[in-house]
Amino acid sequence: MSKRKGIQLIIVLLLAVTLGFTSTAAFAYWTNTSVQSNVTIEFTEEDASLIVNQTNEDFEGMLVPQNYVWFAGEVDEVVFTYEVNIDKTLVTQVNLIVESINVMVGGSSAYSDLINVTINGTEDISENDLYNSKVFITVVVTIT
Repeated sequence: MSKRKGIQLIIVLLLAVTLGFTSTAAFAYWTNTSVQSNVTIEFTEEDASLIVNQTNEDFEGMLVPQNYVWFAGEVDEVVFTYEVNIDKTLVTQVNLIVESINVMVGGSSAYSDLINVTINGTEDISENDLYNSKVFITVVVTIT
């Protein structure tokens, strides 16, 4: 029986040494492995200009609250459309953020909370992808 226990002890020791070697080798391999990724850094001397063209006619009339249009020249909604692009070729896509800020009525912000501004279907702010093509912005102004 002692010969059999000796063989079992040798097998267990060999398995322990093999496990220790394999674990050490795996740890050393993954420690030396680094993550690589591509990063593009661009430097340019050129300035790009944002070109904004209003594509609708100028608004003439009086904006009144919704459902209160009673006289000629009154409207309950004003729609402005703009065509936006950049005058240089872009290498990567950029975000064009359009936001309504400093809303004034007759030069005063006292009644600005009554004005609703919708930009491309969202209230007060819109984020658009600008990449070597024209972006169309639609602004709808109403009074509550």
